[in-house]
Amino acid sequence: MNSFLNSTVLLVAGLAIGVDAAPLTLENQFWKLQLQPELGGRCSSLIIKENNEELVKGWDAVKKQGKRKPEKQQYSGGIWGGHMCGAYQDEQLEAVYELEKSSPSEVSMRWKNPYTLFSGLEETRQITLDGTSIHVKIQVENLSKDPRVIYYRIQDFIGTGGRLGPESVYLYPQRDGLKAEMLKAGRTFPLMQIPGSWYGITDMVKDYGVQVQTSGAPLRNVMFWVGSAKSRTCELFWAPATLEPGQKWKAEITYSLFKPSLRQDELSAASINTALEQNAERLVFPQLMDPAFAPANGKAVITPLHGAASAPTTPLTEQFKTLEAIKLFGTPGESVPAAFSITARESLTNGTVTFSNFKNSSGKVLKMTADPYYISRDGNDYMLKDWDFAVNVPQEICNIKSSVKGSEKLTAFNLKKDESAHLRTYLRIASDAEAGDYSGYCTIRLNNSDELKLKIDLKVYPFKLEIPKDKGYGAFFRFGLEGDSHDAGQNFGISREAYRKALEELTARNWRNLVLYLGNKENILYALDTLVELGWRDARFVLVRPVISHAELMERYGKYNFSFLPWGVDEPIDYFSVDKAIKKYQQISQLDYPSMNFSANTPLSLTLMDILPKTEPTIAVTGNVMYFVDKTRELHKQGRRSFWYAGYPNREVQGRLLRGIYVWKEPVCGMMDWGEDSCSKQLGTDFHGFLDGKLVSTQRLENITQGVNDLLYLNTMEQALSKADPKSKAAKAAAAFIAWIKKSFGTDYTGEAREIDNYFLDMLRRRAADLTVQLNEARMKKNDSSSSYKMSSKI
Repeated sequence: MNSFLNSTVLLVAGLAIGVDAAPLTLENQFWKLQLQPELGGRCSSLIIKENNEELVKGWDAVKKQGKRKPEKQQYSGGIWGGHMCGAYQDEQLEAVYELEKSSPSEVSMRWKNPYTLFSGLEETRQITLDGTSIHVKIQVENLSKDPRVIYYRIQDFIGTGGRLGPESVYLYPQRDGLKAEMLKAGRTFPLMQIPGSWYGITDMVKDYGVQVQTSGAPLRNVMFWVGSAKSRTCELFWAPATLEPGQKWKAEITYSLFKPSLRQDELSAASINTALEQNAERLVFPQLMDPAFAPANGKAVITPLHGAASAPTTPLTEQFKTLEAIKLFGTPGESVPAAFSITARESLTNGTVTFSNFKNSSGKVLKMTADPYYISRDGNDYMLKDWDFAVNVPQEICNIKSSVKGSEKLTAFNLKKDESAHLRTYLRIASDAEAGDYSGYCTIRLNNSDELKLKIDLKVYPFKLEIPKDKGYGAFFRFGLEGDSHDAGQNFGISREAYRKALEELTARNWRNLVLYLGNKENILYALDTLVELGWRDARFVLVRPVISHAELMERYGKYNFSFLPWGVDEPIDYFSVDKAIKKYQQISQLDYPSMNFSANTPLSLTLMDILPKTEPTIAVTGNVMYFVDKTRELHKQGRRSFWYAGYPNREVQGRLLRGIYVWKEPVCGMMDWGEDSCSKQLGTDFHGFLDGKLVSTQRLENITQGVNDLLYLNTMEQALSKADPKSKAAKAAAAFIAWIKKSFGTDYTGEAREIDNYFLDMLRRRAADLTVQLNEARMKKNDSSSSYKMSSKI
């Protein structure tokens, strides 16, 4: 044993071996920890004795976890929250672990899982104090007669320091060395690539840290989550494993103390500080909008924004240069966003924004309208015509009941010194617009006299975007009709005219999938008939209330290649939910629908869907971030369709990357996000706000739209390639480009997004557009040559 054995003390309140085991306290020279055998074998307190630092960040009594009824007081938090099923609120948190043995340096506990899909799995935990280290060994043995699948997860509510920032630094290895992060509240930080299978947490102020090393079963990923300084997690996810009867799964986690000031390796203070400095240096790719600047010698400064990015919420400090010109591109029928900020260098009043016609070198006017909006300054990024609303967004606009009236035209803005106005303008190119290079001006008039001009060069490509037949974007469309039996209609129902306008908005954004919150047959048919009129084809619909038979729907809409599913299994998050899900599956299977929707929000769902063949999974990319791509590929090999979804999609680059490149390259049929909700009770969570029943767009929606457009550009290029001569120069270039994208982007969309920005995605989009033109030109040239040859042969 180690040299610290003699200093190890085991304090047990009631040392009975069995289900009535009381909390245990283990203590040595370095550690003092409290175990809770009757609450999932978790550690409710872990103290570093040298500085009396508590590492557990959250051990709180809660009324309820998961969907089950509590049988005893439940607690959220602690360290070593184990989950065989990969969920985070399942019954294992309240499981009673039997004490097997104890000694001054070791405690061993076991628990046998009694629940559906996991019954017969016995877990043994061995926790050992070993000087400055704690060893946690976990073994899961399949004692049943059937194979069992586990997605093992350890959720540690653990952290250093009492505040975020230098007291709470997260460390992890990457291919190019150590990385360090100071994560802000509200951040989720998945790590899909972990060379060495370890991470660290450190307080750089008090000079201590903990390195967490895993061994045994292969680790899939690590995830850091920061709710607040008092609630944070470091979580370990192992690769899924199928255990045959009698087979064992083993993993070990070692928690080791270290002092950065005393280390000479990658965990040294110098190494960590270097990693923090490197993390602050953002790699900036060439800005595809190719901005031109001029000296900022006027009363205001214009700074660029990206059309898919959030508006700044902190003051803009640019003093020396102002934006003078940008370059954009699009296709006929596309709405191209142009965004920028205006920052006052002195108080400004009655500011106005206007746009000229866009003309080519011959003076021909582009068929296009400029539709400008202010971006709200509250961080929620609503797009509003009224300056007063942009400054103070009315709470009432969060749902369809809003009676707040808005302006039809952009109102004048007023700015105090150093204040900013953020604008996003949609350059709506007509569907019959002529291709070419055009230029126009945005004129910003200040104080009724001074002017700033921004030149916009707009390239219109000679093709239209093509929507894939086998992939599409959509959402849970929580809009109801007046008088409908569903709650959305009873409480937030709107007229058919208003409902149609909402569908027109979604159509303009190239959506093709919807969950319909309608309960009356005539209303469901009205919605579907309207979508047919609006040009929807190759679409997928989930009916929350399947009051129409599948046979009738297909007879009416099958010719449009519509598919229909009833609302089915919905987000099982604990073992109690599994039995309910199976019962619901059996009930809905009695309908004539060939399949049903399955909203799969955690790895528990990934196991359940394997025994529910008549489901078409919609997999959460957040709760399954470490598994969803691999599971999608597996389902595709089985001949099963699948979709992805996110709850309240964020506004970061990763959202655009996922909905564009990832949907395009993976065998997924599209996305069905949560967020198209007319019944919300708070600002900032949904795709739209509402002014007197009219839809108000948000930046969250714009980020999604740009991701969908990436998908359409890539699909259009791919369709052009399928018609081209594979031996042509253009075809070889396009094939190489496609191969490069698929090789460069794998399964780690969150990590990849940290290395790129929106301008990089624009660069890929433009490359796809240029290749599409080259492919079409090569095909046309070949067709012309072929026609000429045939004519000469006849002559």
